[in-house]
Amino acid sequence: IEDGAAVLRALLAVEEDALIADLDRDLAEWDGVSAESLFTEERTAEPFPFEDEHRWARGLETAPIFTAEDLAQPVMRALYDVLLTDRNTAWAEWLDDRLDRPGTLLVAVGAGHFEGEDSLIRKLADRGLTVKRVQ
Repeated sequence: IEDGAAVLRALLAVEEDALIADLDRDLAEWDGVSAESLFTEERTAEPFPFEDEHRWARGLETAPIFTAEDLAQPVMRALYDVLLTDRNTAWAEWLDDRLDRPGTLLVAVGAGHFEGEDSLIRKLADRGLTVKRVQ
């Protein structure tokens, strides 16, 4: 459906000044704790990194990948648009066009593409298609 190199090019095109400003802000707010401390005892209380995908697969509610606070930051918004919004829009168009041809097709995407205002499911619904979860 997509060219991985095109996604990488889009990520690399995120405005450099915004990236630097975001990094400067994060460094100014950093408490000086080593990055390794993210994976010590303090971190073990956090759920398994892919727990939300496992929850989603079981039909349970999950936390949003990008919060409203994240999306208020220019860099995070740009990453959200590149990784989710733009891709979901392109995939919905591709899938809509592909459904006009005969044959069976299996498409697998990460669980993060199925939630939120810019989800693939909403993009497909905007095109008049119905998505049905199959367990």
